[in-house]
Amino acid sequence: MPILLTVENLVTADLSTIHKEQATYVGIDFGTSTTVVSYSYFDNEKRIVVTEVMNLRQKQSDGADFTGEKVPTVIALYHNRVLVGEGAANLKYELEKNKDVWYSFKMELGEDLGAKYCNSILGKDKSVRIQNAKDATILFFRFLKKEIESYVEQKGLCQNIKYAVSIPASFEANQRRDLVDALISNQMDVSKQSLIDEPNAAFLNYIHESEMNNEAVVIPKDINPKMLVFDFGAGTCDISILEIGVDYKGVYSKNLSISKFEKLGGNDIDRYIAYEILYPELLSHNHLDMDIFIMSEKKKIINALLTTAENLKIRICKAISLMRDSFDLSGLEQEYKVSVKDIRINTSKGVLYMDEIFLTSIQFAELMKVFTRKKSDVIQKEKQIYNSIYDCVKTSIRKARLEVDDVDYVLLVGGSSLNPYVQAALKSWLPYSKLLLFPDLQTCVSKGASIHSFIYNSFGQNIVQPITSEPICIITKNDQLMTLVPAGTVMPTDTIEIDNLAIVVSPR
Repeated sequence: MPILLTVENLVTADLSTIHKEQATYVGIDFGTSTTVVSYSYFDNEKRIVVTEVMNLRQKQSDGADFTGEKVPTVIALYHNRVLVGEGAANLKYELEKNKDVWYSFKMELGEDLGAKYCNSILGKDKSVRIQNAKDATILFFRFLKKEIESYVEQKGLCQNIKYAVSIPASFEANQRRDLVDALISNQMDVSKQSLIDEPNAAFLNYIHESEMNNEAVVIPKDINPKMLVFDFGAGTCDISILEIGVDYKGVYSKNLSISKFEKLGGNDIDRYIAYEILYPELLSHNHLDMDIFIMSEKKKIINALLTTAENLKIRICKAISLMRDSFDLSGLEQEYKVSVKDIRINTSKGVLYMDEIFLTSIQFAELMKVFTRKKSDVIQKEKQIYNSIYDCVKTSIRKARLEVDDVDYVLLVGGSSLNPYVQAALKSWLPYSKLLLFPDLQTCVSKGASIHSFIYNSFGQNIVQPITSEPICIITKNDQLMTLVPAGTVMPTDTIEIDNLAIVVSPR
């Protein structure tokens, strides 16, 4: 009888003993640009774990109610009202970042810089304060908790809420600490073990959905398949490599490596489009020189173009995806273009306008070479560094001590993984791997986090044990670097005994 990779096979406990009346198990995918919330429970009649996405209430800038499963990770102060979610996102590029609108603050967690947002209107003398990324995170989760509790009450679910929150696998200790502090300050029932790496959460949901669709992965006898989870979102490129197998305890999954933390995501592609294509075209159309604006105003104009850049990127990706039959783009020769109409931006030189602005498939293919290049050179333009996803893939495979042909599966996660040039690059680099794609890339992590919440908060089990991203080292007296905890060590780990060190007090 074949051994299947299922949630129930990975858990050494009877899931049916936990009833939905005992608690509501919530998973939060706290994203750089968008946050999604799901919950899980065991359906005793169908004998399956059920995951559902929560539709949460948000306010529009005009005060109207909006309900949706995706909550933009944005906060705004508008007409003396604090908006969170959809309404704030609509004002994202109309207001001034870190003054009266705050976004991408997840990427700044762990930076111990005090009151970093010097121009923030919500200063220390205000009842609602945002002076740094941690303040913004606290306020965002305050809103989220309130709406989750409202949803639970409306649906008649158990009001004993147990949380799990997904984070980038490469998040460092100080970033994790700030997030846990923000959750605790809102009296959200969490522990450090309630956090789950985003790729691992996606992996859990993939297992679950495959089982529901009768497509569960079969684990071959005496073979331990390797899966690379490629999570490419708005702000991070996060990779985790897992091993799946069977031992004397039963079916297991374990991390082999995780990529180094990189600020690399779809937002970088948007910014590159705005800087290198839209901004020059806008100036040319209005008969202005490239150096006519000082840097501060140029940045403001670029920010105003980011929504247009993202819109063009999404549309060109969809168009190209429809023009191909596989992950191979080598035969794609037909030029295609998309456009956005009626661009108007107020500047010190008057209104910059274009009736219609275009992005062609040839332009897009050329700019994507920046983000899929194999060279380790640094590309920096206007003080903005553009990294390549190749470095993340290469380092994660090397840290797992694997070769390219050892990777059996590549699981694509995150909205930016829909980019056909990203998919084609992965297929080119990992030609022997089977690429797996979720039907909905933006809800899979939150669903996986809710499964983790159900399993961990019910049984105290981590289906996939987290590991250290980088080694933990100390510098000894002779300026030698000594490793205390190697990269890839499962956490929490058994006590590591070190008996060849002593503290030496230097004489005054």
